[in-house]
Amino acid sequence: MNTVERLLSKAHRILPVLHDRRNVLQRSGIDRNHLPSDEALMAYTLLGDHEREEKLALIRDPWPDLQAKALVYGALADASTPELRLIEHALPHTDIITTVWDQFQLINDAAEPPRSVWHSAASVRGLWGQSCRLRFTVYDVTHLMIDPDPIFGLQRALLALGLSHSHSGSFMFPIDNGAISIKMRHHSGQIYRHIVNVRTKETPL
Repeated sequence: MNTVERLLSKAHRILPVLHDRRNVLQRSGIDRNHLPSDEALMAYTLLGDHEREEKLALIRDPWPDLQAKALVYGALADASTPELRLIEHALPHTDIITTVWDQFQLINDAAEPPRSVWHSAASVRGLWGQSCRLRFTVYDVTHLMIDPDPIFGLQRALLALGLSHSHSGSFMFPIDNGAISIKMRHHSGQIYRHIVNVRTKETPL
């Protein structure tokens, strides 16, 4: 494989990642007209690591804020240079986007996640006050907010899961009559909401 073929092969491996990143930016509220075209994304990949240090210096300060808004993940040093070019292009338009915490707070009627995204019980029953552990597995989810009804006496929690394909975990709560709302942000930018209904054994589900 010659140099040109290697360059094209690498470009075609990176291109789907750039398309995914652009979709996340659009789902987060940036107008499609303010994002690069397919041709521009291909150009970003073909430029390789040209001017990488300049791009890193430009994005280093905004990076934590972009992370809080779920627009980027992981360490800045791990981002490819084509990704940095896309972020640089979108940077002037990211001020309109709220943090993940605020995004979750504003959404109360998101769709139920498919089983390819979330797996856990939909209802739990037990003796009043008994400690219960809910186990779950998520797929391709970057952030998770667990928001119990006030009756459980627990604070809502926001978990950053990064870009791992799957994540398994659990959390504890006392049995009572209420519900636990679990909101999740898929890596595509889509937000889902799963409700776990909790009842004492004396109360019908």
